[in-house]
Amino acid sequence: KKSASRSGPIRTSLVWNETVATLTLMALGSSAPEIFLSIIDIVKKRFHFGSLGPSTIVGSASFNLFVIIAVCIVVIPTGETRAIQNLPAFYITAFFSILAYVWMAFILLVTSPDIVEVWEAGLTFLMLPIMVGVSYKVDTGSGSGLLRRWGIIDAEEEDGGENEAGVFAIAEPELSVPGSEKPQTLEVVVLRRGAQPGALGDASCSWRTQPLNAVPGFDFEAANGTLHFGPGETERRLELQIMPKAWRLQNRRFLVIVDDAVGGPGFDPSDDGGEGAAIATIDLAPCGAAPEGLVRLVDRFIGVDALRCCAEEWKDQARDCLRAGDGESSPSVRERVAHYIALPWKVFFLFCPPVCLGGGWPCFVAALMGIALLTTGVSDLAELFGCVLGIPDIITAITFVALGTSMPDLFASRTAAVQDHTADASIVNVTGSNSVNVFLGIGLPWTIASIYWWSVGATEEWKSLYGDVAGLYPGGAFVVRSGDLSFSVVVFTVAAFVALVLLRFRRHRLGGELGGEWLPKTMSSSLLTLLWVFYLALSIWKVTVGDVGVGAQVMAIAVAVCILENVLLVLGCGLYFLSRRGPPEEDEELGNAEEGRADSSEVMSLPPTLLTTRHLEHGPMAQAYKADGPLTASGCLRHAAVAATWDGQHPPVAVAGDAAATEYGCRSPGPVRCVLSFTHAAMVCLAAQRFKSLERESRLREAMRPFGPEEAPAMRR
Repeated sequence: KKSASRSGPIRTSLVWNETVATLTLMALGSSAPEIFLSIIDIVKKRFHFGSLGPSTIVGSASFNLFVIIAVCIVVIPTGETRAIQNLPAFYITAFFSILAYVWMAFILLVTSPDIVEVWEAGLTFLMLPIMVGVSYKVDTGSGSGLLRRWGIIDAEEEDGGENEAGVFAIAEPELSVPGSEKPQTLEVVVLRRGAQPGALGDASCSWRTQPLNAVPGFDFEAANGTLHFGPGETERRLELQIMPKAWRLQNRRFLVIVDDAVGGPGFDPSDDGGEGAAIATIDLAPCGAAPEGLVRLVDRFIGVDALRCCAEEWKDQARDCLRAGDGESSPSVRERVAHYIALPWKVFFLFCPPVCLGGGWPCFVAALMGIALLTTGVSDLAELFGCVLGIPDIITAITFVALGTSMPDLFASRTAAVQDHTADASIVNVTGSNSVNVFLGIGLPWTIASIYWWSVGATEEWKSLYGDVAGLYPGGAFVVRSGDLSFSVVVFTVAAFVALVLLRFRRHRLGGELGGEWLPKTMSSSLLTLLWVFYLALSIWKVTVGDVGVGAQVMAIAVAVCILENVLLVLGCGLYFLSRRGPPEEDEELGNAEEGRADSSEVMSLPPTLLTTRHLEHGPMAQAYKADGPLTASGCLRHAAVAATWDGQHPPVAVAGDAAATEYGCRSPGPVRCVLSFTHAAMVCLAAQRFKSLERESRLREAMRPFGPEEAPAMRR
């Protein structure tokens, strides 16, 4: 959208703040199954407590935090790391994700055991806008100072002054194009200005079109590309195609966005787009005589071109729904089988309109309605599944249902972890989703149920079901038998705290929350997976044994912690010894380096009296040995000096003042990594004695060649 900034100029900004959209719209979409399941469970139980919905939320939260992050850690290529860039958002969502479950245990066990009052449920629901508001304040910079004073995030580095390479800017940030019945070509000039003399090197920037109320394909052709600036170049032009129009009732606008600067230049903070981009607004003026009647009314409020675009996309959507494969080649048997299996669900969601209609809101609402209908069926199937197998609802919820609702998040997070350069999409979305699940998925249905029983009062059915609390609450209340649920929440909270400490430790010691070397990332992934097993085992144990005292519950947690510690210790030892042999994913090049290091270790660990010509034919001295030709004492001494500074991985380093070592190309291309220590020097001196003996034997063999076998012993003597 276009709006006036505080400094005066018109600026382009997002309608939704990115953090707010992530914690509301995106969280609502990704957590819709759990939220709808909890609401449906309350309504089906006639506003009595049902364990299927809340237990699914807690089980899904455990799978998200432990299993999804474990998978994201281990899929990063060995040696690479991914770190969270938006740290304030992570710390806030992590804090609220822990607070949500601590608060849930507090209201179930402390304030009013087994009763959820209206103010408790209402405050749980209100924590969602509180979290969103705090996140928005920190994201806009209002609350970052407090986090920096506490040392939670690092202080921002001061700007070093003007950019010597200059900035990219658009010559005319506002362009108006008159309407025409013929196609038009519009040129947009991109400048590189403000560069210091001699700083105009190679640079480039990306550009793309972005519609506001103009419709791509009807008002203009969507395009994108890259502009390359050679040395000394300060101006480049890009061309846009404007579609012909017989009539246009009102102004249509779209943007040209220049960003992703490479090569040194940045962007002018005073221009539209700020420090991250340069933006030009293209205004397509009205033209022609618009028809009267319904067409004019529709074009004013919706847009005739937008409806045409929506109809075409809907037609393509239906065609893709009914067609197997990509349509360009003949589908395989596997693609046909997958197509026919998914065909009912494709047809079911075919009613969702394309996102180009109404800014995407009709598509968003229709998708939520479809998820709600499917969740109703999932709820019935989960109860039927547990009834047939004799499994309690809470066990069904934290295992099968939680896994089913979290599988899409698993694949999406795994893809984001591999493709993104940061860990925000993989971790921040998990902590934010877990918070929203409690505040919205539990706060909303519990608020509805508590208000219902507060307004209806204690009915005869309620008194027969809750006779033990009827005396304390004669007017009725929302009763939550929280024995198993509260224990599950406490166990998850303990495990979640350990997981967050692990992520903090990985950031400071390994440089990122995801990835790392083979052994640390495998250990981290194993620990998170064991935490999930720890949570499941304790929750199932509590449901199985029934009502037990607090002491027995604490003892069970302590025993589980001891078992977890021992399993982790044994697993760590096994992984350590496995890593000594080399991680499984090492490629051939690394294996060859290890082989070379072993050869070097073999040579340098042998006593000088056991060194033979075979050791000179392999390892670090082989190349120099072959280049030197006949074996000489001085050549062997030089080769040994080179080998003494070779670590099996980096190139050999020439010893200062040793011209002979330089002769064989042993000069290090960078800083000297190691020097000839006293131990190495002593080894070289001792090896030289053996090399002299080898030289004498070599010369003797050359001298004995003219003589026969019978005369050789005498000549040797």
